[in-house]
Amino acid sequence: MDKAKLKQKFEQIYSNKIYPQLSELESERVVIKQKVINSAIVLLVIAAIVYFLLPFEQKIRLGVLGIVAFIGIVYIQAGFVVPFIKKLKSRLLASILSIFGNFQLTDKELISFNEIKKYQFYPKSERMNTDDKIFGRYQELDIFIQECNLTHTEGARNSEKRRTVKDFSGLFVKVTMQKRFKGLTIIRPDIAGGFAKNKLQRVNLEDPEFEKMFNVFSDDQIEARYLLTTAFMERLKNIRDIFAKKENGKVIFAPEINCAFDEGYIIIAIESFEDFFEVGSIWSTLINKDNFEKVFYQMISIFDLIYTLKLNQNIGM
Repeated sequence: MDKAKLKQKFEQIYSNKIYPQLSELESERVVIKQKVINSAIVLLVIAAIVYFLLPFEQKIRLGVLGIVAFIGIVYIQAGFVVPFIKKLKSRLLASILSIFGNFQLTDKELISFNEIKKYQFYPKSERMNTDDKIFGRYQELDIFIQECNLTHTEGARNSEKRRTVKDFSGLFVKVTMQKRFKGLTIIRPDIAGGFAKNKLQRVNLEDPEFEKMFNVFSDDQIEARYLLTTAFMERLKNIRDIFAKKENGKVIFAPEINCAFDEGYIIIAIESFEDFFEVGSIWSTLINKDNFEKVFYQMISIFDLIYTLKLNQNIGM
């Protein structure tokens, strides 16, 4: 991957396709921002009327207040914010994706919650919320990228201590493998422990450092060793460095990596607190090249992952 050529292509795309659209979109953003503010003011007035003037006990007034607030927030999001952000991404993010080949945004779920549950990366998770979903083809590899959050609920129903717990926030990346295999092999951080079901067996490998970092489970011991060569294990250990957050040259956050080999694909879950693929919001100016460069380098990181693991090469891994 020639990053210098890709950066040059980004500069051309930004100058010729993105920047000429920004003035019109920026004017639209300002109008939408004002509509959101006006709607929020109306919502506050209605909330005050509900709370102070309704002749009911406080518990009922708070309940009605919550319903009014929920309806108002949904109205503002669905009526103003979501359509505008979707428009931005269809026109601007699509241009950045074109740098890397035939990649497209989609509303379709690319990696299902049932699939994620099958791998037991996050066994407590009860639900998945997805954000950006991108798919395309690169050097004969089918690539699927899905940004999502996984959560579960703790505490008894109707209890004041009931709360939603976030299990995962980040990216799932699914890529076709050049190696052929039929079984299921799962790699999880060492802290994740064993499996709820005993269909998979623990695989012991010859790399002590890898064994300290990961637990490996498979339904085929021979195939697992075929997939997890010494060279591949070394490359997998390096993935955390690609997505690590650094300040002043020091790593302040290194993501946990979960990985599965299943039905001809490798699926990699990369934990991150970063919001991916955001080219703008209603709250700040769109005429800011940094927003688009950030998305460009996020895509570079994903391709670094593919190159680090050498998924694009038909070799012995």
